[in-house]
Amino acid sequence: MNSKLLKQIKECLFPLRITQRYVANKKKKSAKICFYCKNKNKQIKTLLSMIRISLDKTKRFQYWIDTDIFFANQYILNDALPPNFEKIIKYSIQDLIMDNDDKENKINTQNSELLKSVSTYIDRIIECLEEEIQKNREKAIYLENTKRYFERMKEYPAETLEEGLQRILFWSSLFWQTGHTLVGAGRLDKVLDGLKLPDTKEETEYLIMGFYQELHKYYEYKSNSILGDTGQLIILGGTENDGSYFSNDLTHAFIKAMIKYQKPDPKLLLRVSSNMPQDLLELGLECMATGIGCPLLANDEVIIPALKEFGYLHEDACNYVTSACWETLSYGKSWGRGNLADINFAKILVDTYKSNQFEECNSFEDIMSLYISFLQKEIKSCLKRLDYIKWEPNPLMTLFTENCVEIDKEVSEGGAKYHDYGILSVGLANAVDSLMNFREFVFSEKPIFSLNELKEAGLKNYVGRETIEKKLA
Repeated sequence: MNSKLLKQIKECLFPLRITQRYVANKKKKSAKICFYCKNKNKQIKTLLSMIRISLDKTKRFQYWIDTDIFFANQYILNDALPPNFEKIIKYSIQDLIMDNDDKENKINTQNSELLKSVSTYIDRIIECLEEEIQKNREKAIYLENTKRYFERMKEYPAETLEEGLQRILFWSSLFWQTGHTLVGAGRLDKVLDGLKLPDTKEETEYLIMGFYQELHKYYEYKSNSILGDTGQLIILGGTENDGSYFSNDLTHAFIKAMIKYQKPDPKLLLRVSSNMPQDLLELGLECMATGIGCPLLANDEVIIPALKEFGYLHEDACNYVTSACWETLSYGKSWGRGNLADINFAKILVDTYKSNQFEECNSFEDIMSLYISFLQKEIKSCLKRLDYIKWEPNPLMTLFTENCVEIDKEVSEGGAKYHDYGILSVGLANAVDSLMNFREFVFSEKPIFSLNELKEAGLKNYVGRETIEKKLA
């Protein structure tokens, strides 16, 4: 068979194999599959026409994910990143389409196509809202507001806090619906800064609690490796370019709402520094003292210099956020993925003392040299594995990432300003402790064991060598 034809068949069957497993696990006849046909925008357009819109007239916010749809991704999807929602707060869909239309740049064209598909989806949402309102207009006050917010989303920037939160919920749902996981919310006190707040602080906190409740919906579907591990992190506060500390009424309101909300999802992260308001730090500690598990604290005075040393510009380092597992990155300018591979330092040490060269070591320096040679070999193997990674095209994340238009590249092609691959370190402390045992018990001025004794004890898992195990513990 022609190799090119064979490759095309494999590419078509790959999402099908995933889908069959998914449908079998779901055991639902209503499950639908949105296939990838080598055009990601076309796939997203199809998805948006398939989504079942679920409305609840008793809720102030409307938020839904059609969990019966499987969005087939062929390669690794760069997710676990918080989209910079500032763009959709400050601009309408029409503004963004006009900004991308009539340009030869392929990313502008891609952005425009995506936005037009979203606009059509919003039209369908507005129709569903109107139908629901007509059923019982007297009891559809919240739906009337939501309908107005979706209509405004097409033509106007957000005006009020409630409208801004609804927009974020809508776009966040699109990320989850397209297979992204651990979708963070980003710097919401800053993104929403300047929007009209309710008349009272109590009403503001009530709105935010409603926002939390909607984000928490579908948490089983959203959870990663552990139930509740959704990565929906909201970043608050932070050091500005001039060294001042940014916070506002919303910074306090998000924390106060969390004290009342008392659920571990979503979570807050408070950026701290020596010049932050004392009352804000105390409020954060008060929230932590409830046992809710947040806010997490990130020290600007350590993180910002470290990011600059890593190559970030000052203003980009100051505007950092964290991904789901607290890796830091520049908001709306970074592309990255954690845990792409792992290096097990303890396993490398086991490989070291299992080798024939180990018995030939005559000093602690010889052991360290041998260990480092095995470590270098594992690092090269790890880098080789990373080189083989293929990234899924990602128009949705590209839309929210600066620099892609400027250099005409998708995020999956290297379009972001900063790129970070995350490699997980495992067993480092165990490896260090074990190496120090070799130095202390074999190569000190008064050695207690021979190198072979420790090797044999380890290989036999200390069975019959309990004395040695106790001494090393």
